[in-house]
Amino acid sequence: MIWLISSFFSTIFFILCQKILLEKFIFNHFSFYKYFNDDDKKKWNSTCISTIHAVIVNSGFLVLFLITPEFNINYNLHYHKEPIGFFLLLFSSFSLGFFIVDLIFNVMSDLKTNGIYCIHHIPSIISIILVLYMRKYYLGLLIFELMEGTTFFINNITFLKLIYKNCKNSHFEHSSSTSIWSNVFIIKTISNFEKNIKNGLPKKILELVNSIFIVLSWGFWRLYFGVYLFWSIVFQKRNEIFNDFPIWIWWISIGILFTCLNLYWFCKILIGICKLCSK
Repeated sequence: MIWLISSFFSTIFFILCQKILLEKFIFNHFSFYKYFNDDDKKKWNSTCISTIHAVIVNSGFLVLFLITPEFNINYNLHYHKEPIGFFLLLFSSFSLGFFIVDLIFNVMSDLKTNGIYCIHHIPSIISIILVLYMRKYYLGLLIFELMEGTTFFINNITFLKLIYKNCKNSHFEHSSSTSIWSNVFIIKTISNFEKNIKNGLPKKILELVNSIFIVLSWGFWRLYFGVYLFWSIVFQKRNEIFNDFPIWIWWISIGILFTCLNLYWFCKILIGICKLCSK
């Protein structure tokens, strides 16, 4: 089972990122990070890992979505013989490892607050395992994974909150750092962003700009792909889907669950934007 091996290494990778790699080699070069308390560090680390996962998975699955011909929904894809099958395996395993690690940390940190994410992660894990094991229903997985395109802008809310909260205490120790990591593009970019904040860059302007991108990305990735396109495919392929009992019950249930979550979160986003504009 090659997908089990790749998923195992993906899980180990995300655990190491959460606990060691990102903090040691990147985050410690941000002066504001040194003033985070333990809870803020955990939140920052998990949010960064979520962003890394979202960017890589969304980019990878978008390419696959664009280059993959419209295949039969029950098409049995071969991992070893077809490049598309290999990359589907690679990105799906990568995503599976993230959802497993993020689910564990959500449960361990604050189940009451993060319960809604567990409702999202558990069906996602089961769906990816079903697709990798059965080698079909890739189109549904492609659509669900493309919805991660909204995560980058959603996570910016947490980034802004933590940076502005701790930036006043920082003193730009990294600016004199001689480490080779201090010249990495992302470190230099965030360092310059931190300086702009200390020079008076208004938080509300950044939040409003980010909110616009959230609404646009949510409408495209979550509502168009995750709701409209998914149910359009279900309707078009209904004869093939409903002949595959009892698996079709799972996919229809997942579709209903994710549709409800997408609409629920979108309403919360709009309410949050209204509150932000009224300040």
